[in-house]
Amino acid sequence: MDAHVHGVYDNISETYKAVLQLIGTGWNKNQLILITSALAVNDDEGNELDRQQAIRQKSLLETVFPLRNYSQNYFSGLSDDHKAMLLPYQADLEAGRVVLVVSASGTL
Repeated sequence: MDAHVHGVYDNISETYKAVLQLIGTGWNKNQLILITSALAVNDDEGNELDRQQAIRQKSLLETVFPLRNYSQNYFSGLSDDHKAMLLPYQADLEAGRVVLVVSASGTL
């Protein structure tokens, strides 16, 4: 299998930093897949500047990177290998966290 979970992130800012770090080490944007049930800016994101930055980061992530909306239908449609890879992260996905997958082929 050419894909693996790089990390699980609680918010947009953490996800954005991880994506930038991966791109900085040579990964292509099409090889980075974000899976989440909700990519949202929380009201408790910090001060107004932090919130505005999170809104910009969310917009960039949604525009540039392949986003997969996690649901039971999405999960059931995956290959057995991909299901096995994501199974340990199901509770994270159901809680609205972002799972960042690195895939050499860019598919999942």
